[in-house]
Parts: sequence; structure tokens; C-alpha cells
Amino acid sequence: MKKSKKVFLQTGAFTFLSLVLSAAIQRLLFLLPNKKYKADDGLFYSWKDQDIFYKVIGTGSPVLLLHNTCIGASHKEWEKNIDALSRSHRIYIPDLPGYGSSSKVAKTYTAYEYAVFIHDFITDIIGQPTSIIASSVSGCLALKAYELHPQDVKKLALISPTGMEEVPFATSEESRTLALLQKPLLGTGMYLKECSKKAITDRLQKEMFFSKELVTKELVQSYYLSAHLGYEKARFAYASAASRFIHASIQKTLETISIPLMVVWGEENICNPPHYLEKIQQLHPEGEYILFEKTRMLPHYENYSEFNKIIEQFIN
Repeated sequence: MKKSKKVFLQTGAFTFLSLVLSAAIQRLLFLLPNKKYKADDGLFYSWKDQDIFYKVIGTGSPVLLLHNTCIGASHKEWEKNIDALSRSHRIYIPDLPGYGSSSKVAKTYTAYEYAVFIHDFITDIIGQPTSIIASSVSGCLALKAYELHPQDVKKLALISPTGMEEVPFATSEESRTLALLQKPLLGTGMYLKECSKKAITDRLQKEMFFSKELVTKELVQSYYLSAHLGYEKARFAYASAASRFIHASIQKTLETISIPLMVVWGEENICNPPHYLEKIQQLHPEGEYILFEKTRMLPHYENYSEFNKIIEQFIN
């Protein structure tokens, strides 16, 4: 009996030490990128006990740029568009809650919460109705914000928006994925694997960019560092995005939208195929619809010169 108790205690001690060591290693894997990160000059908006990083550039009518919600996403997604748009517009570029230099909170993020954030940001920071350019999942979130507060939005340009799928929100299986990713140690380990440089490089080359030569070491480093800000809490926004808790259907809103709408798609988008562009056009024939050749998720980055011309004409 004493021998079995001794073995039990030894096993418990070994398990405890293993958990402590795992937590220490995970902490170190977050610590090094956080030390390397050099923050951009910008401002912070205090929103619901969170500090939301944003930049303001240019003068003229306001334009709000909303980045996508992939791992490591941030305001830097728009670096190829800022100069052109800010020549005649006042550009507002936030890091969405849970992303980039904004606060990371241990919770489940939802489409409704992001829609409320967009409304509050327009009300408190911009102070007048604005044009919105939104990428991927943020296109769905921008439409949700318009649905709740249509007076906020003057024009809407969406880049391959989600929300047209048959089941546009989290399934029961995806709810289990959310629970796993939110667990300490296990979820953190899964997150660290997904935000390794190799995983980020593969994602950028295979899913986000058609032209692999655009996936430079500097670009990978930008996503890598951004994904590690906030340490272990960084996984919560990713968990909500990966399990589609921040997704919502956009079909009814598209049928009733009454402001100018432009939808842009990358012809080679494999994550959100361009046949959805045709479906959106059927729901709202009055919009402007453009398909960019040889681009995937980020046509505004891959073919920024043409995109900037088109979007400038639309906004003006």
C-alpha cells in the first residue's frame, strides 16, 4: 500500500513538473517575438476595458479600413493602399479587438461584438458617417454593423466577404474546436503550432497569395510577430475565428442594402471561392462587382495599383 502511494505521488509530481515545464516553454515562445516587435506610431481607443490600436492618415472624407481575421492579421494588411487613399481621404485603420497591437482578452469573440465595435469606433473616433473597405470576414462584420446602424455607413466596399455559405456560422463540431483552443496548455500549444513561421509561410503561400514571390521574409515576420502579441491570450481571437464564432449570414442584408456597394474578389481564392461573387450579384444587382485575375484572398495587396484606382473611383 505504501509502495503504491509512493508511486502515485511520484507520478503526480512528475506530471506537475511536466505541466510547469510546458507552460514555461510556451511562455518563452511568446516572450521572444514580443521583445522583437517594434510598435508602429499610432493612437489607442479605450473601448469596453480594451485598448484598441489605430492609425489616422490623410485629410478629406473618412474611410475606415478593416483587416481580415486570419492568424497574425493587423492594420498592416493595408500598407499597399494607405498612401493612395490618404491623398484625398482621412483614413482610419484599427487593429480589431484581439488582433495586432490591440488588447487580447480571454473570451469568445462574436460577430455581434465586432459589429458593435465598428459602430462605436465610427461614433467615438470618426464622428460622422464613413465609407468602409473590409477584407474577408471583416466584410461580413461590416455588413452586420450596417444592418444594426445603417446611418453609420456611406459606402461599402467588400473584399471576398464571408457569410454566403450554406451554414455561415459555427457548427457543433466547431464549437468543440473552440473549447479545445481555449484550454490552457493544450489550446496554447495548438495555437503556437498554427502561428509558427512555417505554418504562417504555408498559409500565406497556399491560401492568401497567388504570387508566392510576394510572400517575403519581412511579410512572414510581420504576421509572426503580430500573432504572438498578447502572449497566451492571443489564441482567443484566433479560436473564435477558426471556429466561425465571428461569422454571420449576409444574404438578407445584401437583399435590402440601400447604399453604394462594391464587391471585389480574387479569381484564385480557394478558401472563399469566387462563385459567391455571382450569388451576391444576384441578391443585389445594383452593386459594382470586380474579379481580379491571378489573386487570392488579398487582391488589394497582390494587385494594389489597379485596386487603388478602382476603389478611389468608387469612394469619390
